[in-house]
Amino acid sequence: MGLLIHFPFYLLTVAPGGARRCNGLMDDLPLSSHENTVAPADASRAIAAPGQRVAGPRPTPEASSHHSFAAAAGLFLLCVLAYFPLHQAGFIWDDDSWLRFNSMVHHWRGLWYIWFVPHASIQYYPLLFTALLLQYKLWGLQALGYHLVNIGLQAMNAILLWRILRQLQLRSAWIAAAIWAIHPVQVETVGWIVEQKSLLSGLFYFAAALAWLRFAGWGVECPGNTELGGAAGDSLPHSGASWRTGIETRCGLHPRAASERGGATLSNLKVQRSHRQSTAWYLLATFCFVLALLAKTYVCTLPAALLVVLWWRRGYVARREVLSLIPWFAMVLAAALVTVFMERTGAGASGRQFIFTFRQHLVIAGQDLWFYPWKLFWPHPLLPVYPRWRIHHFSNWQWIFPISVFLLPVVLLARRRKIGRAPFAAVAFYGLTISPALGFISFAGMTYTFVTDHYQYLACIGLIVLVTEGFWFAVSGFRFLVPGFWWKTHPAAPQPATGAKSRYGANHKPETGNPKPQIPCPKPIALACGGMVLVALGVLTWRQGNDYVPPIHLWYHEYRYDPQSWVAREQIGMHLLARGKVAEAYRWIFHAYTLTGGSNPVVDGNLGDISARYFHDDAAAIGYYRRSLQADPWQPDIIIRLAACYERQRNWAMAFHDLRHGLALMPRSGDLHFALANALLMGKHYRAAAHQYRLTLHSEPYRWAAIYRLAEALEAAGQWSAALPWYARVVRLDPHSGLLHFSYGRCLLEAKQTAKAVRQLRQALSQRAGAPGHAAAYRLLARAYQRLGRRKKAAAALAHWRALAHRRESRPR
Repeated sequence: MGLLIHFPFYLLTVAPGGARRCNGLMDDLPLSSHENTVAPADASRAIAAPGQRVAGPRPTPEASSHHSFAAAAGLFLLCVLAYFPLHQAGFIWDDDSWLRFNSMVHHWRGLWYIWFVPHASIQYYPLLFTALLLQYKLWGLQALGYHLVNIGLQAMNAILLWRILRQLQLRSAWIAAAIWAIHPVQVETVGWIVEQKSLLSGLFYFAAALAWLRFAGWGVECPGNTELGGAAGDSLPHSGASWRTGIETRCGLHPRAASERGGATLSNLKVQRSHRQSTAWYLLATFCFVLALLAKTYVCTLPAALLVVLWWRRGYVARREVLSLIPWFAMVLAAALVTVFMERTGAGASGRQFIFTFRQHLVIAGQDLWFYPWKLFWPHPLLPVYPRWRIHHFSNWQWIFPISVFLLPVVLLARRRKIGRAPFAAVAFYGLTISPALGFISFAGMTYTFVTDHYQYLACIGLIVLVTEGFWFAVSGFRFLVPGFWWKTHPAAPQPATGAKSRYGANHKPETGNPKPQIPCPKPIALACGGMVLVALGVLTWRQGNDYVPPIHLWYHEYRYDPQSWVAREQIGMHLLARGKVAEAYRWIFHAYTLTGGSNPVVDGNLGDISARYFHDDAAAIGYYRRSLQADPWQPDIIIRLAACYERQRNWAMAFHDLRHGLALMPRSGDLHFALANALLMGKHYRAAAHQYRLTLHSEPYRWAAIYRLAEALEAAGQWSAALPWYARVVRLDPHSGLLHFSYGRCLLEAKQTAKAVRQLRQALSQRAGAPGHAAAYRLLARAYQRLGRRKKAAAALAHWRALAHRRESRPR
């Protein structure tokens, strides 16, 4: 790692003239990505008055727009080709809980609870759930649509990243964005539907960064000049006061420029327009940053990252820019507090497995910070769940991870005058961006592993840019090692005429002696190397994407490289169980049980499910469920299944005890309230059941079954007027259900609203032809007609009821 970082800088330092170019390497780059830049000695000529053009050729706007469109189209095409196998991938792991079985994203009314009831979902990511709801309304549970959206978002993110790097005047902007876009470590982010939160937050993360950099002065337009950094020939320095002076002079705001023009200054209208544009860019950046936080709080490090980037490119950060980010830091603090609370209460990141000492936290963070760069530079094998660090058996040698992580940025910062600010800035950006996933704050994924590929989705940008830009400058430095390296001509090529001025001066003489083999230009070498890297990464990404089709192959891939992974065995068993292969699934899950020593809550719970559902052995299931709850008592689904076993045994006391104990731990769990309400309803405690159903709907307002059961409980308690609004609500949610219309009509009939009851019962008969309750609907309809005095219709309905009843009794049993 250290060799890779220092090699480009060492190469340019030892080259003739390299010390001058290496001092602050990538800190004071010319503003153009072209070769025909103004020399530092002639930098004053680059500062032109408004309306004047800087010397040197400039590309036409048409050519520039064509090049930009081609570059963006190339990034989009790269993403589509590299991630094409993912269009056949299905739902993976927690896609079920976030999308398939999440009722909030299935109804338009769920938008209110997505945005204004934080505890109604697993995490408060309202923008993500809104996007999932819109996609669900478009293509339902067809996984293809979600995967295509993920691929499109990744391509858009790559284009935005390229624009940011180009605005920062990096020569390797496109190749760095392309490497980031199709690197194999990004397959997990693009391949999992639920990771659309990372892609969506990344989209607004890049948009906010791009707009804020415009606000900070990168890319502003001045009268008579093209965008700062967008034109060839501009070579203003990027560090210290000279950078500020150059901007002010070009825009006509510097006193020196005014005096040179005889005291002329910009008009008030132009100054006001500049201020309005700056304010507009800041408001747009703030709006995008808020949207990024609402998609995923992981982007909370953006304000600090922007300060690091500005320090890298300019060597200072203005007071105005720091003040502009104070509201962002306040929003970050609020979003972080909400996320931590939701992670502990909604996602279940609480319990003994999430309790670590401070020393263990340091070791976890140190190992994480070295693991991600290793996977970035050697992406093999890439696993969905990496082995969990063994931090409970602490050894003194493990201190090397946190100590080295602390010393590396200190050394880079101390050596910045020799190697430039770029290495420290890249490491600082990487460390800041990945800091939320280092384990100092507990999150649910720590049950399985401490590291996951999608955690470095944004953080890896710093290391990729450091390597690509360093390689570009290393290749450019070869022209100092070999005199005339870029301009060697073949001996057979025509030589300049006598007296013609060559690049090295009028008196330069062509080389004589034995002809030397021609050496190609370093820029094509860099492009060729970049192309080979992209081809290699594209092939690896394509192969990694094939492991997701079908999803069970992903866990076979995990098992192939980590046979001791209990997660791989457990997931393979669950996929086989879904296919009906019970015996084979039980063997896989039992092997996972032996690997964990019988103390893993997930595996114990799955064995309990198989024992209860397929082997009908409630006693064995109760034993597995008890062991699962001993390891992790914050599992509402396991408590519900345990109570169901007691209910089948008619042990109501134990069922009520376990459910109430679970509610004492998790009072906002809608599942536990619903299970307790069902148990009370079966025990004919109607009023208590209705109260629990109301508490369920407080957490999950659009739970169809809870609304229907609440209406049934109120009806059974004789509170027909109170039950009618709930029946009306559930009928609106599912207007094509004959059962709901039948129940609603029955309650209306009991509440003496006969005319409405007739309409609901007729609707039920039109929806329930041949259903078991069809005859009962005719009987109630005859009763309603009799009450309305329509004797003929009542007699006809009664005849239908008798015919259906006779037909049912005459069926052979």
